[in-house]
Amino acid sequence: MSVKLKTSMFRDLLYLHEVIIHKQINAAAIKNGIKAPNLSCIIKNMEHISGKKLFIRQPNGLIPTDAALKLDEQIARLEACFEKTSTFFSANNHQEDILLYLPPNLHFGMLEKFSRENGCRVFLTAETQKADVIVGYEPIENSQMIVVKNTIGRQMTQTIWVASVNQKKPLRLAEHLITELHHLL
Repeated sequence: MSVKLKTSMFRDLLYLHEVIIHKQINAAAIKNGIKAPNLSCIIKNMEHISGKKLFIRQPNGLIPTDAALKLDEQIARLEACFEKTSTFFSANNHQEDILLYLPPNLHFGMLEKFSRENGCRVFLTAETQKADVIVGYEPIENSQMIVVKNTIGRQMTQTIWVASVNQKKPLRLAEHLITELHHLL
């Protein structure tokens, strides 16, 4: 199978996945910038090639068949593999984004310098669930992150928690923030 054919098939499988999610050709088409009749043709072609009915068509939308759901599981694995592989390229373009959560009364002035030196961009987020690095005054409960308790200050001590996803640049940012905290207080 040629690369061109594989590319086309992968694209069509991703479209199929979108139709399964949205349960409507129109909604999936709008989300992905394709005309609904073209997407409908892609789905019909996939049914023809596979010899299996992928959807039960009803007036209020599409219901994926067992065959479509089984195929969708494989598509999800392919997509996850593709996403993981594509991070290889984004890591090399030195524009990795790191989301940082800080409590409202805590500010760091050296984030731009850190960004320049480490080839990444640091953005503040108000949502701890989306953050790659979290700084807080309370213990951080997150099994997906490395959490460090820091007691800082000399006469008056304060405990500050720093958590990071286990990736090189977010961990480097967490280390930078801990060092900054010890210099601030």
